[in-house]
Amino acid sequence: MTELNPHPNDAYYRQVCNNAGVAIIACDRDGRINIWNQAATAMFGETEEQMCAAFVTAIFPEDQRETADRMFHAALRSGEMSDLEFRHRDQDGLHRELICTIAPVVLGNGERVGVSYCIRDITRRIALQNELSDSRKMAALGELAGSLSHHFNNILGGVITSMDFAASVGNPDTTQKVLSQASTALERATAIINGLLVFAKGDPLHEEVGDFADIVSLVAQETESRIVGMNIKFKLEMQDFSAFSTPREQLLTALRNITENAIEAMPQGGQLGISVRNLPPSIVIKISDTGCGMSENSISRVFEPLWSTKSTLRSDSAKGTGMGLAIAHGVVQMMGGRITVSSQIDGGSVFTISLPGPREEGRL
Repeated sequence: MTELNPHPNDAYYRQVCNNAGVAIIACDRDGRINIWNQAATAMFGETEEQMCAAFVTAIFPEDQRETADRMFHAALRSGEMSDLEFRHRDQDGLHRELICTIAPVVLGNGERVGVSYCIRDITRRIALQNELSDSRKMAALGELAGSLSHHFNNILGGVITSMDFAASVGNPDTTQKVLSQASTALERATAIINGLLVFAKGDPLHEEVGDFADIVSLVAQETESRIVGMNIKFKLEMQDFSAFSTPREQLLTALRNITENAIEAMPQGGQLGISVRNLPPSIVIKISDTGCGMSENSISRVFEPLWSTKSTLRSDSAKGTGMGLAIAHGVVQMMGGRITVSSQIDGGSVFTISLPGPREEGRL
């Protein structure tokens, strides 16, 4: 058995560095390169002799050099380690996706004497991630198309059957009843289409604005009325902050849809809460429930149109079509915000909405 040399010399370390499978570059405290291994030559097409004493920022694209320079100084100043992804055109003219780990070079006495750059080619990994993302998008699109076909076949099939029946009977009262039912069914179809449009583009049709706190208070009042007799305890917590205006119908739609979803998740009762915090530059709204919760797969799909954890769809409104949360997602994005969810099975759910807070002029 061969024993490892307990005291490798400088030549040993240089060979390890030079033959490493990743590009290794190091520079002094002034940012001038003093180590450039063979993998760096293969990656960038420049030899050690050509790059020795050159400024290390030259390896990065111009639009990322400022970021790289900040990371360089952070490594020297505080020993901070950072990762920076960037794109590089290789000797064949092909774009390569690279990731660089920037770390301080520290002596035994703790003195930081330079910075090292360890660079790996992640082009293939990025390509695989993009392929997986495209595959998921196509799968989601296929499911969406299937769901739409199912909904519209049911709606339109029912309308056609009822119309045929009314025509064969020839009774004015029957015809009137069938027309009323057909109108309700077509309104539901319209609600699905409108919901898809809101999900995709937000809701730019409503220009009316209102005071943010008043809108949240209105939703709270509606929620309290909605849960009467349902064994659900409701609590609103809202910080005091200066009045500012926000799109009224858009915020109402998002909050109503999420609270409705929370109520439906607690058929046996529970606790429902809305909290509002001013965390500049954002206003953060959290809507929490103690309902049945969701699995990780459900969380990843909860904002998809026409997808629902509920086993049955109500036919009396658009709320049972699996569009409520999708619409909320589209509306929040239209307002320049972000919506996320955390949940666990039998542990309830928390929906978090982050919206742009009040500007100096007092408006969103």
